[in-house]
Amino acid sequence: RCGGCGAKVGSRTLTRVLDTVHRRRLAHSSSDASHAKKPNKIDPDDAAIVMLPKTGGGAMIQTIDFFRSFISDPFVFGKIAAVHALSDCHAMGAKAQTALALAVVKFSANEAMTERTLVDMLSGASDVLDDDDCELAGGHTCEGAEQALGFAVSGFIDDPSKLLRKRGGKVGDKIILTKAIGTG
Repeated sequence: RCGGCGAKVGSRTLTRVLDTVHRRRLAHSSSDASHAKKPNKIDPDDAAIVMLPKTGGGAMIQTIDFFRSFISDPFVFGKIAAVHALSDCHAMGAKAQTALALAVVKFSANEAMTERTLVDMLSGASDVLDDDDCELAGGHTCEGAEQALGFAVSGFIDDPSKLLRKRGGKVGDKIILTKAIGTG
């Protein structure tokens, strides 16, 4: 099991699921004449890569992170959630451009409490996003049994050949740790 977010499905399970979905998509596209091109296999990297038209070049990077709160301070949780969401874009060498939030606040009969929690979560998050020059462009909110927050982040890289991928590491490559291991 993955402990990174405290809620992720393990990589082996996820790989099997993505392979099964891909095979199903291939079978479906083969039986449907309206599908001219075969679906791409889902790449299990930190973020999705969308090659942009040759007129502008570059590549758009899309990632999403979402997890339940593990601390009682919604402002600090907002900061942590934003850092976590941006990290996938950074890990691939791209510059984050925009973020869409998905915020869940606990059910409350008190509208002021719901509002205060959302203000705190999104203010903490926007501080981090602003520091990274990433625009909080919108999102979706709902009430639920547990407080949770996540972001869909879109980024950009001018030269897709400079993307940093999970695969391709070699013996002797250097690893730079920007935080203590186990801190997110």
